[in-house]
Amino acid sequence: MNSNALVSLLLFFTILIWLVSGLWFPEETESFNDSGARDNAAPTPVQAKYFLGESYSPIMKMFAETHANRHVFLKAQVPGEVINTPQLRGVFVTAGQTICELDGDGRRAAYVSAQSTFDKSQLEYSGFLSLKRNQFQSELTIARAAADLERARVRLDLAREAVDDLQIKAPFDGFLETRFAEVGDYLQPGELCGLIVELNPLRVRAHVTDLQISQVETAQFVEFEASNGEMHPATINYISSMADSEIRTFLVEAIFPNPASLMRSGVMGKLIVTAPEVMAHQIPGSVLLLDDDGEIIVRIISGGNVVKNVNVTIIGESEHAVWVSGLPKTVAVITVGQNYVLAGEVIDPVFEDSQND
Repeated sequence: MNSNALVSLLLFFTILIWLVSGLWFPEETESFNDSGARDNAAPTPVQAKYFLGESYSPIMKMFAETHANRHVFLKAQVPGEVINTPQLRGVFVTAGQTICELDGDGRRAAYVSAQSTFDKSQLEYSGFLSLKRNQFQSELTIARAAADLERARVRLDLAREAVDDLQIKAPFDGFLETRFAEVGDYLQPGELCGLIVELNPLRVRAHVTDLQISQVETAQFVEFEASNGEMHPATINYISSMADSEIRTFLVEAIFPNPASLMRSGVMGKLIVTAPEVMAHQIPGSVLLLDDDGEIIVRIISGGNVVKNVNVTIIGESEHAVWVSGLPKTVAVITVGQNYVLAGEVIDPVFEDSQND
């Protein structure tokens, strides 16, 4: 037998022995159940802690900005030259104070004429009534006198309104934020004289998400924390019914008294809303995980020391922990080793002291 045949026979018997050896010495393999947990491995040791649900009022802090309660642009109702601007820009004015006065000699003369005509018509009508009582005047003459008196009254009212329109006045108490006209300017109807701003009360506007909107309601008491730290109790008076098409949030507006008008419009701060009480758990932020869908979960221990994933919602924060909802009232949470176990896996937990110890 040549050397090639010997090498071939030796290789054949070597492979045969290797194949047969697998029948007597099978290799141990690790299997997994449907949830991905190990079936045959020893339980994974983890550290856990019991947490007890508590009543908790979530606090929402939203960026906010103050706004004037109302503002009005004062416009000319009749054409005329500005002859007087008695109020300085930025001063506080009361309702009825003149902001711009227009020249209107022709309108004043028309008013004087209308007043004279009205007085004359009134005297004539009174005289005709006296003659009627003495049966010296007919019903037709009296009816004509009454019609003349009514026309004179209408003409007088129109003339009075035209004269009143020469005085452009503040409609309410507030600040003359801007005066657009100066003495010598000629204003046409609709052109601007000034801007009046009311700062008492003051409005606060903030935007809330679709997850927060259910926790606010009208007439709810809230607080506005200004950028300088001042706190102002306020009341929600408006919640929008439609979300903003661009930022997908809802406008919330609150109002608070500002009697001295010390707080100005445009001040930045936070609107603080305390929501109704719910049952929640205060747990370390380190136990929060994300599942395959990007949802926040916590791994807890169910019956038989089996791992279970529970979806939770963060509703508040403290210095060293977070408040979450969605957990059973009393729950064992895996605090160390949660990243190394899977749902459905049997574990070997070592418990810390409970939350209430």
